[in-house]
Amino acid sequence: MKALLTVLFFFSIQSVFAQTKIINSQYENGTLKKGYKDSIWRYYDKPGELALEINYSTAKLLYLKPDTSEFVIKINDQWAKSKLDAQPRYLGSMTVFMGSLQRSVRYPARARSNETAGKFYVTFEIDTIGRAGNYQVINDIGDDCGKEAINALKQIPNYWLPAQRNGKAYASKFILPLKFEMIVGNREIVPQKSKSTELPLAKALDELLIRTMSGPVYFR
Repeated sequence: MKALLTVLFFFSIQSVFAQTKIINSQYENGTLKKGYKDSIWRYYDKPGELALEINYSTAKLLYLKPDTSEFVIKINDQWAKSKLDAQPRYLGSMTVFMGSLQRSVRYPARARSNETAGKFYVTFEIDTIGRAGNYQVINDIGDDCGKEAINALKQIPNYWLPAQRNGKAYASKFILPLKFEMIVGNREIVPQKSKSTELPLAKALDELLIRTMSGPVYFR
């Protein structure tokens, strides 16, 4: 819980004597003061289904939707699957997180020029105070695609809830699948064959699709 309070404290310390703005969407609602979150915020991964509620004024977690699935945490310097008392998650709507990430990833110019397409993965860790880091690309398809994915991940605000089990915070690990698709005219570029590299143990996020189109399109 101390780790959680540390994360939330950074959101609350700069909210005093600021202009107020109300945010109200199907995925999040709350108050902004000079760009910083204040008072109670509610987050929804699906419309109408509360996933997370936080009071930023008091740095308290009010609600976290239970998740009984297994996550991957570091126990005695080894990654292992485990069920948790509180799961690691982005401090906000995961739908907004994935949408922001998809908008941030650009199809690299070199990949477009070389007609590079395919699927790869990015792993990252959440430490015991809720910071994401140690990004690694698995089965990179080259031409700056992996680099672009990591750059986009680093642009997302770096605030996560750390994994909690039996009153203790643990580092956790996620893996993000990314699929780069390219259509040139009416021709879809054949993706590279997936490499046989064994994927590391990590909690899988939803696949992120990055698509680009170029050249004239002819209709029959």
